[in-house]
Amino acid sequence: MARPPGRDKLKVGLSVEIETKENQGTGILTTGIIRGILTASRHHPYGIKVRLEDGQVGRVKNIIDTAAKEQVQPPANLKSGNIPKTEDKYNEFKEFYQYDMSIEKLPFTGAGRQKAIDGIMNSVRERFATAVCAFGNDTSGGSVHLGIRADGTIMGLERDKQIGNFDDYDDSFANHIRDTLEKFLKDKVFIIRKIEIKFRRISDKTICTISVRPAQRPLYVHVGDEQRFFVRGPAPRSERLIDQKDQFRYIKFRFPNYEG
Repeated sequence: MARPPGRDKLKVGLSVEIETKENQGTGILTTGIIRGILTASRHHPYGIKVRLEDGQVGRVKNIIDTAAKEQVQPPANLKSGNIPKTEDKYNEFKEFYQYDMSIEKLPFTGAGRQKAIDGIMNSVRERFATAVCAFGNDTSGGSVHLGIRADGTIMGLERDKQIGNFDDYDDSFANHIRDTLEKFLKDKVFIIRKIEIKFRRISDKTICTISVRPAQRPLYVHVGDEQRFFVRGPAPRSERLIDQKDQFRYIKFRFPNYEG
């Protein structure tokens, strides 16, 4: 049997055949495009472990396309700013920015109710920041579309605007989004240079697209004293890398010049 290709032969964007853990010894190989190289060593007797664009992980057995691309190019709709009909690798929908239907069902009133509302809103904003973090850590970036349900239904951001007491969208609402990202990501340079916020009207409802370009250093979601590292998982959602070794390997391939 031919020796599996070494790490120096592999690059992000390369088409390969991998053997997943589930298919070890069966002869079944999975075809895909490399999103990340997980093995740090130059060679491995069973093949270099990689993560494919669809999130599957396995060891490379064969290279299909030797014309590797350094970076996967996003589809035209991301460049043009059009709203896609469905979520994909480059687009994630969020029904709300900080509102949640559970707020309407809270059984109590007064200070206790407001405290519960604040907690719910903070959790919804954290999920939004998580999506931005994952796109920033990806090689291609992407867009978070607020006011669109997961099935593609346009919901609008009117409830978010009302509960946040925002005077308008382009000024106070947009500034609140930036403040939220600064709170959770704690990277002001990234927010200024890599984030674009655009509101638009569709079917008499206002939505917001946050375009995220790839970060130049690792991004984390900060929750209390904890730093959480997210990447794009199997489309169209974000995936948290909990294992420190997985984080190290991903950061090493994605941010080769980072020395943090």
